[in-house]
Amino acid sequence: MSQMTTKILAGGTSSFAIVDGRLYAWGGNGSYQLGLGDRETRERPTLVDKDSGWEAISGGGAFTVGIKNGSLYSWGNNYSGQLGLGDLDRCLTPTRVGNHSDWTHVSASKTHTLAIRGGKVFAWGSNWRGEAALEGFGNEIPPTQVGEDSSWTHISAGGNSSFAIREGKLFSWGDNAEGQLGRSVRGKTFIPLQVGDSSKWTEISAGVGFVLGICGDNLLHWGTFLRANNGEKTLKHTKRRPEPLEGRLDWSAVSCGEDAAIMISNGSGVIFNAWETVSEGALEASSLNRVDEDFTWESVSAGRQHFLAVKNGRVYSWGQGSGMRLGLGDEISRPNPTLIEFP
Repeated sequence: MSQMTTKILAGGTSSFAIVDGRLYAWGGNGSYQLGLGDRETRERPTLVDKDSGWEAISGGGAFTVGIKNGSLYSWGNNYSGQLGLGDLDRCLTPTRVGNHSDWTHVSASKTHTLAIRGGKVFAWGSNWRGEAALEGFGNEIPPTQVGEDSSWTHISAGGNSSFAIREGKLFSWGDNAEGQLGRSVRGKTFIPLQVGDSSKWTEISAGVGFVLGICGDNLLHWGTFLRANNGEKTLKHTKRRPEPLEGRLDWSAVSCGEDAAIMISNGSGVIFNAWETVSEGALEASSLNRVDEDFTWESVSAGRQHFLAVKNGRVYSWGQGSGMRLGLGDEISRPNPTLIEFP
């Protein structure tokens, strides 16, 4: 019987995949982020627990959150209360957050988490820059509802900023130092404010200081992008308003990592390196790198210098191999998608 992958996560130096409802993890584990009860690196996919029913997974590098049978679980580091467990203690294995069983979406950044339950957005963890949408500064330990709306459909936590889509409209809040909130006004925001006036947003993904989203047929990008200057990431260009990528109108998925993103266009995987493809502030389709000539990619995930993607229900990895993050049994970097074998 063929295996079917439903979700993937390239997070920091660790990686995850949900295969046939079971959660697998591999790669770096210095903060217990793999949820296996220890800090040992795993060179290949390892079953996190014996249960099936896993539906979603997201990670902030040093911690991980996931949804199993509608219940929310978290594990790893917890220095900002990002696990949502009511304390600052780290967890070595998946630990249930509260007693609700109707969670549908979850997204984690380095120090804060967003999740959707019953169409309502909840936030917790760091709020030093307003990313948890609360007045005042500090850490918000328990999951707390953001506003009063109950029709949210998409969320993305990136860096110290947060993003959500409701009725096709995009909202953002938190840190805006790099222009990542998509508004010309500078300064942090403690409440969700709409980005532009479009009601055609369908996808949103935030990296660290930069954001990509799909609005109608367009892929839009904004925030701060870095250019390579003699091998160093030193030349900055900031876009404070969403701008479309010219040349393509067939985008279906996008995932931002720390300094790169991967998208799907007409079934083809496309890489966007946020610090080397922006020249004179212009991002064009011709500057993107196609992964291969295959047009059957189903989902993608960008991590820290590595990528995961699903094709025909199978998981592939490539990019930086250090820390066993590729799940291929070694630390060799791969320039092309390589099939991962699951037990």
